[in-house]
Amino acid sequence: TTTTPSSSSSSSSMGPPPPPPRSAQGRRSPALEEVLFQQVLKLDAGRGAFSGANTTAEVSDAAPDYDLYLMEKGLVPLLLQGLDALSKHVDKMNAGKTLSGASKVPFNPLTWLAQYLLRNHPSNVKDHRARLYSRLAELASVERGRRGLLRRREEMEEYWLELASENEMMGIEDVLDFLKRLDVRWNLSGEFSSKFDISMLRESQLTSLNPEAPIMFSDLWDWFEGHVKQSDILRPEAFEIAAQRREEVERLQHKEERERQEQALQEVLESRRSREEMFGSLSADFFTNDVIMQILNKGAIIDSVEEHEGSAPLKGDHIQLIISVLDLWGYPTDDVSEEPAWSYAAMDAFKDWALAHAPKDAALRIDAVTLELLMNREEFRAHLAETYPLPEMDALEGRLLEVQRILGDDGHGDDEELDLFVEAVDEEMGERQQLVLPQCYVAEVRERLADPDGPPLLARIDIVSQRITFLLPPPTA
Repeated sequence: TTTTPSSSSSSSSMGPPPPPPRSAQGRRSPALEEVLFQQVLKLDAGRGAFSGANTTAEVSDAAPDYDLYLMEKGLVPLLLQGLDALSKHVDKMNAGKTLSGASKVPFNPLTWLAQYLLRNHPSNVKDHRARLYSRLAELASVERGRRGLLRRREEMEEYWLELASENEMMGIEDVLDFLKRLDVRWNLSGEFSSKFDISMLRESQLTSLNPEAPIMFSDLWDWFEGHVKQSDILRPEAFEIAAQRREEVERLQHKEERERQEQALQEVLESRRSREEMFGSLSADFFTNDVIMQILNKGAIIDSVEEHEGSAPLKGDHIQLIISVLDLWGYPTDDVSEEPAWSYAAMDAFKDWALAHAPKDAALRIDAVTLELLMNREEFRAHLAETYPLPEMDALEGRLLEVQRILGDDGHGDDEELDLFVEAVDEEMGERQQLVLPQCYVAEVRERLADPDGPPLLARIDIVSQRITFLLPPPTA
């Protein structure tokens, strides 16, 4: 047999707190809304829940704010209204004034209460009760902000002791400075420190302490805790906004660092590229010059600034080519003469190059061995890599881009020897890039891009060669 509650059950000492009385218009007075709020907090504190109005020992990260959640959502006042309505409905049933009392189906008070809660949920209420729910949510927000501050006791104590180690005599002015520093530390942009001033501190209990002794953190906390519990200093959104602001600053700093590193990288790569292009152009002229070919194939040499039997001419286009290549290697002659000639400056530049790059047993003269080494493209590239090293690229390591499409791909892959290009997006930098897609990844990229509802195709890239080096696997279901 189902036991039905009586009208007096809702007001028993073991039940929830009774709803505050109503005014003549049937609406709760604003003062009584706060009374209801505090009654719920005290009731939850007695059941082991958190209560910011009680001892600080209860301020714990492990204690969930269930009481505040229920008040923010309007569930506590709604439940009280539901229990009140249920009690009245049961009284009518017992008096035989409702159809439910004569029904063959047993009355279930839990089902009735659940239906009432659904019908009168705060999200559906647009009458005078909306103001009550709004006010309780406001009170819950204030209380949540208080608890958020009180939960920072350990952090505040550590920071206070850190400052006290630098200033043994911590006074009232140092307390204000401490609060301002906390504001900066928490990235609150003055929202916290603006709630305190020196006159407030001088009127507080802190002034009753021994002025000859430094203020201890325990004394500071006693004042701070009491002040927080009586004030609306910070709402919980303040720390959320501060965290978002900090993340945005860090994101912009990271973006700026990436842009700086990318610019430095591009400058290095451009220096290498331009010099390698000039080297290639000079190489083409080198191997079509008759005198150069005599040195390479017929044993001609240049070993002094004076011509002799067996030496190559010391004036002409071949001299200008050699001087230009030495300049690319980083050994300029600083010769400003109008007609290119093999001078002492040119000879010294060549000897410096030979001592740095030629074999130790090589003669310090221009002959077939040293000239071939001077024009060796791989040796020149190694020299460029050493002369123009890549900058630190920690902000670019592990870089991920989203591959969106293959460029110029007909889907057949006729030439399996050639790499393809893809268009990828760097969401963080807001840029589109064209990257080399190695043949080993072509089939997988085609398959994954063919699914319009598939997850994003992310790839790691080599920033130097602009090639895709790895495809991240799709997330598992």
